Amino acid sequence: MEHITPIKEIDSIKDDFTIKVRIIRLSQTSKFDANETYSIEMALMDEEGRKIHASCLKKWFPKFHRYLKEDSSLYIRKPNVAQNTSKLKFADPEKKLTFNQDTNVKDCENFSGSAHDFVFV
Repeated sequence: MEHITPIKEIDSIKDDFTIKVRIIRLSQTSKFDANETYSIEMALMDEEGRKIHASCLKKWFPKFHRYLKEDSSLYIRKPNVAQNTSKLKFADPEKKLTFNQDTNVKDCENFSGSAHDFVFV
């Protein structure tokens, strides 16, 4: 596998990177019609335990739907990085990832990070 970029090193200037993450939370959002899904919102965690918010719009569901399951571990290459403008910030408060036509996703069989998303203090 190519070089894996930790979540802490992601920035909007670099557009070709790969992250290795587990989906720890997954939810569907509706924009206008409560019965129609607008996007899938995710909390992703890398092997170091850092988290980031990610989003997949409805138009990209056919490409990614088989990967988008809670507790699945993935390699994600070339997502867009944008400012996190969500009101609810459950992960990195500054950045958010968005899946697009150039994004590639593959299953990851060797994720060695925590199985839990909480942090002991």
